[in-house]
Amino acid sequence: MNDLSASYLYGQLTKFELIQNKRHDLYDQYNKDLKVLVKKNIISVQKKIKNTKHSAHIFYIMLKTPQTLDRLRTFLKKSKIEASTHYVPLHSSNAGKKYGKFYGEDNYTSILSQRLLRLPLHYALKKEDVSYVCKKIIEFFK
Repeated sequence: MNDLSASYLYGQLTKFELIQNKRHDLYDQYNKDLKVLVKKNIISVQKKIKNTKHSAHIFYIMLKTPQTLDRLRTFLKKSKIEASTHYVPLHSSNAGKKYGKFYGEDNYTSILSQRLLRLPLHYALKKEDVSYVCKKIIEFFK
């Protein structure tokens, strides 16, 4: 790691607890504000595992179909909200196709990757920002 990157990382490490607490607060705000859609079985969200501590590095929602994800993502973008897919399954990536081989049946990986949408979650975000994102998502499903 070069000196500039190390310096940036060191600055973050000195504020680790503060940063993590804020990320957890934002994560909890998403859960709270989106609960209405979860209860109606419109979306699902990742579950916290009891007696464990997670990093709150992402918050995602799982949509019912890839088409719903595409429409919601477009809707959010019009409201200046950047939401992204999480990953491309290795077996369908360019390198995976070239160097790898998929064994068995793909019953989950591909379809789930097409339905998972990551919502903004970073230190500069405020609870009001998260509430706005959630309000827009709820609006989309009305």
